[in-house]
Amino acid sequence: MLTKEKQLKKYILLMITLVIVLIASVRLYIDVVNNKKVFDSKVETVINQIQILVSLEQNKIKDFYTSRASYLLQNKAIIKSIKDKDRDKLYQLILKNYNILKDENKFFSLMHFHLPDGKSFLRMHKRDVYGDNLLEARPIIAHVHKNHKEVDGFEVGKRLHNSEALQYRMVYPIFDADGFYLGALEFGVSSSQIVLATLEILNYTHQEDKNNIQIALLHSSKMLHHEDGKHHLYKIGPYNLAKHSDFFENILKDKLEFSKNSSIIKKDSRTYLLQWNQVLLKNHENKTDGTVLVSFDITKDERDYYNSLFK
Repeated sequence: MLTKEKQLKKYILLMITLVIVLIASVRLYIDVVNNKKVFDSKVETVINQIQILVSLEQNKIKDFYTSRASYLLQNKAIIKSIKDKDRDKLYQLILKNYNILKDENKFFSLMHFHLPDGKSFLRMHKRDVYGDNLLEARPIIAHVHKNHKEVDGFEVGKRLHNSEALQYRMVYPIFDADGFYLGALEFGVSSSQIVLATLEILNYTHQEDKNNIQIALLHSSKMLHHEDGKHHLYKIGPYNLAKHSDFFENILKDKLEFSKNSSIIKKDSRTYLLQWNQVLLKNHENKTDGTVLVSFDITKDERDYYNSLFK
């Protein structure tokens, strides 16, 4: 009798233990799922914000330079100098406005007049370089020459300047009073403006994660030679960093699997979640020519997660 009672007690104790373990396991699972949902939601929120902020910054830039182009191309003397192909006269007429544009925006990088045959007529940022044909090297210019309509988009230039490969470019057709096509006016802004403006707002709206979020632009262009003829930019799979970045070049020494859209990288006792192909960069034909690379320092999130498992 006593033996059966002992067996029953052992059985009951075992069942109680199993129930406790089961409840603990279920609770742990729920905690893990909830923690993951919270983290995934935070990442999704940031990605959506980046998408919106990049688009807003592009629109702001485009509106600004469209108004400047409209003002300049209403000037009859400027139109006449282009029609007469008087490069020196055009330079003198534009110089004051060009200097104002540089003073207005430190990220303003180029102002370029193009002839209908594809040749460069006047680079305000490099006056002595002209006459080179850009129809193959610059698809956005070829597009405007063919369609005579203004376009904008991300594009790499013929040469890199100070490792600023990727520019956000706006190109406007030029016509005389009779509607005859005279060429195109191009403005270019460093992609750094979009990166820094986006980061500034992200850091303001995510104070708890300030400086834990980093972004960079990747592009797929193969035209990546500096003025000295050498390749200077950091290559990541099928992409290239749009601008030199110690941070990304350090953590990306390990290859990313670009067949996926995210990766976890551990570097220097830190853990980073990298995501790409969520926010895309479009060229003048609205085709994807790059992506925004986003890095989240999740070291604290990872530590908090493991600590929660042993509460």
